[in-house]
Amino acid sequence: MKINEATSTDLKVIKELEKLGWKAGDTLLYQPEYQLSPEQQKEFKGKKSVKPDIVLTDLNGDIVAVFENKLEDEKKGLVKLRALYSQALKPRFLYACSPERVLFYDTAWRGLDAGEFRRVDGFMPLEEMKLKIEQKRKINLSQEIEIDTSIAGGMDKIVGKERYYQRESIGMLKRE
Repeated sequence: MKINEATSTDLKVIKELEKLGWKAGDTLLYQPEYQLSPEQQKEFKGKKSVKPDIVLTDLNGDIVAVFENKLEDEKKGLVKLRALYSQALKPRFLYACSPERVLFYDTAWRGLDAGEFRRVDGFMPLEEMKLKIEQKRKINLSQEIEIDTSIAGGMDKIVGKERYYQRESIGMLKRE
């Protein structure tokens, strides 16, 4: 049998994900194609769509993880994950897989945590991903947002009223 990416990596990864409860065709999508918006097409010149190797979604269909399994040129593969898939599809988690190893990146990492992909022994089940997403959401909710009222939410001198609706809108964005 000829060994290619599908037999050496994709099928192995899919089997491991299915063991964790991911469902092929439901929460585990193999090579789905996503059309880019006109704005994204301008940002990613020459691309009308993206087609990651594997996409994991939550039960609402929201993308939670994207996989790139072509790591012959590792640097190119990792850049593709962070610069293209991460920006276009907005997943929380990124995985880069080869027959030899699995690399992981959490797009919520900040400060010293952010930076490079880390080697991991396996993948997360949906429940663990949902827990991490919810933990981050709660942290964001507890952080106080300081609004510069010289920019938004201050007094509108022309109308003679305070722009309260701008502060409310900023507060709503925080909750998302």
